[in-house]
Amino acid sequence: MFPRLISFLLLFPSCFAFAQTKILFDATKAETAGQADWIIDADQWNLNWNPNAYTNASNWHSNAQKIPIPAQSGIMATTNENFWVGGISAWAVDCAKKGYTVETLPWNGQITYGNASNLQDLSNYKVYIVCEPNIMFSAAEKTAIMQFVQNGGGLFMVSDHTVSDRNGDGDDSPAIWNNLMTNNSVQNNPFGITFDLQNFSGTYSNLASSLSASDSILHGTMGNVTKVQWANGTSMTLSTTNNPTVKAVVYKTGTSGNTNVLFAYARYGNGKVCAIGDSSPCDDGTGNPSSNLTLYNGYFTDAAGNHQRLLMNATIWLATANPTSVTATITATGNTSFCQGGTVLLNANTGTGYTYQWRLNGTVIPGATNSSYTVSQAGNYTVTINSTANSNVIAVVVFSTPTPTVVNTSNTLSASGGPYAAYAWYLNGTAIAGATNATYLATQNGTYKVNVTTTDGCTGFSPNLNVTLVGIDDVNGNKIAIHPNPTKNLIQIDGLVPATIMVFSLEGKLVAEVHQKNMVSLVDLPNGIYQLSIFDANNNLLLNEKIVKE
Repeated sequence: MFPRLISFLLLFPSCFAFAQTKILFDATKAETAGQADWIIDADQWNLNWNPNAYTNASNWHSNAQKIPIPAQSGIMATTNENFWVGGISAWAVDCAKKGYTVETLPWNGQITYGNASNLQDLSNYKVYIVCEPNIMFSAAEKTAIMQFVQNGGGLFMVSDHTVSDRNGDGDDSPAIWNNLMTNNSVQNNPFGITFDLQNFSGTYSNLASSLSASDSILHGTMGNVTKVQWANGTSMTLSTTNNPTVKAVVYKTGTSGNTNVLFAYARYGNGKVCAIGDSSPCDDGTGNPSSNLTLYNGYFTDAAGNHQRLLMNATIWLATANPTSVTATITATGNTSFCQGGTVLLNANTGTGYTYQWRLNGTVIPGATNSSYTVSQAGNYTVTINSTANSNVIAVVVFSTPTPTVVNTSNTLSASGGPYAAYAWYLNGTAIAGATNATYLATQNGTYKVNVTTTDGCTGFSPNLNVTLVGIDDVNGNKIAIHPNPTKNLIQIDGLVPATIMVFSLEGKLVAEVHQKNMVSLVDLPNGIYQLSIFDANNNLLLNEKIVKE
């Protein structure tokens, strides 16, 4: 947000706090040019658009007045669209039936925000509906519209197909809306919506599967929306990077994701935005009585009445106040420090109508828009509620899983990558009782592995290692024999004088050692099974054999 805009917002902190639920339909952007009559009521038909309006008795385009006549106080549940004269009067009559106050910004009105001298300043309205603009918004108008939305207003953007320039000024509605969103003084593509330059027709029932059963647009108070019908309209492309709250409601057949979107909505600042790619669903078939103009009933008739439900559900959502005083907080269900492969569930506070966007290290996590998020990756997590309330930071630490390998040095096994906090040795898939040291002397052929534990408490197995014990021939081919075995106290070595004799417990602990002798005493050892290893002067293993003391 630009600094001058921040200052502006501070001057108008409660524009909507005291405003009625008023809806303003725009008529400043040639909405009645050519074969269009997208206004709610007119008593005069004296406008000409080429490219900007002027009045003359010989002209025939609708000249909408600020306040529709008759007064909307006369509208009842049974009132039809002919109560007013305009191509979208049915939409306005439905709004009045909901208790909203409707007005028109006439062709010579001003689009401003925060201008007290303008009685139709946008700050006086909750919803601003612009149905197929055909004149570019000025720089000041674009800033006003952005400020309107940021401060809690609801903007309804109705587009039409490309090459639909009704007043001949070289600009049509898709280009005009895209210019508003990409060429303004506030933010590039703030709504995450871009109108495609397309022209197609068809009936589409491809609804967004990601929307919940309580979605305000698809399943609103006016009823469930099941399909739409385009009569020369366009689609949209969405960007959750620019606006993580933007959502599609309905797509062209066979598509999904962020492309080929026909209706979309989003939050921005404290406000909301709806967008539709065709003006035909708004047309109620009545309005300008001139024989030069042909209107079609898209509001009630096309798509089996779904357009009335869609447009009114969206209008009601735009007019509904956002939850106030939202405080975003995250709590963790479980430990936020864990070993690789683990997870922790983060929960944000919940409330009616809340929207969510989770971030990792400040970057939007695509698709993470629920009140909870399961984390498996290290980093700093936050959530934004209703596009404005930012939460506390939850730091998640993920410890690495150890991946040791077994190293065999003359039948003495060790684990690479250590030291570790704990060891457990396995032979042929079975834990070796008591084998919990950093090394293990292999006493028989087989498949060995080790499970290690780090100081962080993470465990990991090594790959299997096949071990074949060194043979019993010495370097000169002489045979070595030991006896007696079992023995009471002494073990005799025949065949040569070894350099070193070592005796190990089955846990791999050295319990006796002699040098340059042919005998080793076990007198100080308790009865049991031991491993006897004999090495030559070059530390080559000559013999590795179990012995028993009785």
